Amino acid sequence: MVLVDPANRPDDEPARLTRLLADPQVRRVAVLTGSFEPWTAGAFFARGYAGYVSTALPRGDLLEALLAIHGGRRVIAPDDVRAEDWPGQGFGLTERESDVLTLIAAGLSNHEIAARCHLSINSVKSYIRGAYRVIDVDSRTRAVLWAMTHGLHAPIGSRLDAQPG
Repeated sequence: MVLVDPANRPDDEPARLTRLLADPQVRRVAVLTGSFEPWTAGAFFARGYAGYVSTALPRGDLLEALLAIHGGRRVIAPDDVRAEDWPGQGFGLTERESDVLTLIAAGLSNHEIAARCHLSINSVKSYIRGAYRVIDVDSRTRAVLWAMTHGLHAPIGSRLDAQPG
């Protein structure tokens, strides 16, 4: 696992992250920073970072957070930061983008999504474009794959699973 602080060299951050993620010896890359701004965590996760951790944490909490990241969990620490209110929030998706992406993954057409969410077809298309930008995909198939691998699915009986009415 590699720990970086993008605040130290912000101009080099994208290239450095690309190099690290391509290195077969690097399993995870996490942000360890003294300028902790929890509202930016989603953007870091969307770029491929596995964690976002403050250097101000007590030693034991810091170790626990780093071990969790090393073990494959996505961590924002300190954990007094509000948990995700909806799936995909940590990646930077709005609640509506998350809903639309979830319904795409469930196989609904744009017209079916519009009916289910009480939106115009143009609004649905706008939310789809926004979601695609956030998750960095360029096709519906890739969006479905992303949604399935990142846990965006409508549990049976949820408000997104209900039939339009």
